[in-house]
Amino acid sequence: MMREKVEFYAQQLKTKDEEIKVLKEKVGSGDSKFYNFSHEPKLLFFFSLTARFPKQQDGENIRVTLHQVQAQLDAALGAQDSQRRVLEALNAQLAEKIQDLASIHSEINTALQS
Repeated sequence: MMREKVEFYAQQLKTKDEEIKVLKEKVGSGDSKFYNFSHEPKLLFFFSLTARFPKQQDGENIRVTLHQVQAQLDAALGAQDSQRRVLEALNAQLAEKIQDLASIHSEINTALQS
């Protein structure tokens, strides 16, 4: 679940970064959509584009969320690893106790046979 969230936010972040890059390239390349108008229509056109495309702040919010989700995932994986080590230790102790009981059973069985 958390891994899916991380992947989802990472993909959204990548998409937002690509859209920002494309817009910056269009502005910097002299694209006719930006430069064949007088000053005021260019601004209006640019603002209409920014209204349709995600804002850089949205990308920053996604980055922050991505880092938070990644931190939660790391914490969950760390807790899982810790729990696994505890279970392995308990399993080893249980195996030792079972071996002791099998040994006691064998001794009792030998005593009853004689």
